[in-house]
Amino acid sequence: MPGRILLLVAALAASLPSVAHAQDYFGDGGPDADMKFRTQRSRTRNQRLLLVGLFGGAVLTGGAGLLFHLDSRAKSNEISALPPDHTGRIYTDEVDATRRGALRSRTLAAVGYGAGAAFLIAGIIAYAVTEPGTEVVTAGKDKKPPPPPVPPVSLAPLPGGAAVVAGWSF
Repeated sequence: MPGRILLLVAALAASLPSVAHAQDYFGDGGPDADMKFRTQRSRTRNQRLLLVGLFGGAVLTGGAGLLFHLDSRAKSNEISALPPDHTGRIYTDEVDATRRGALRSRTLAAVGYGAGAAFLIAGIIAYAVTEPGTEVVTAGKDKKPPPPPVPPVSLAPLPGGAAVVAGWSF
């Protein structure tokens, strides 16, 4: 029985601070000073499209370089597997065409790898340059939201009438 009473007293004592939190500590509805928060800004739509394009270009051109590399290797292995011919000619016309194809694929593979590396480096640089950073947001009792942006409107006179153009970004 004394254990239950002690348990009841402990439960009541533990609930007292939560009752105190329901009170207004400041007495007048909150602090007078504005509260400031640091938030992470996000990249703009154009910056995200640029990054996707650069990294996507790196994947595509690097993949094309890999395909030409594998084609060049297959043609080179085909030439290496041919038995030696003792006719005095180094290559027949068919073998020479295969060799030229292997050299062309090798060159295109190097171009694909180089373009992929250039896109990758440009993507890394663009990622670092377009880092949006943080901004300080102020919130307070009397803080009013900023007015909504007004799109620019142009009026141009034309023969027999006029043209009205509105522009905006999102």
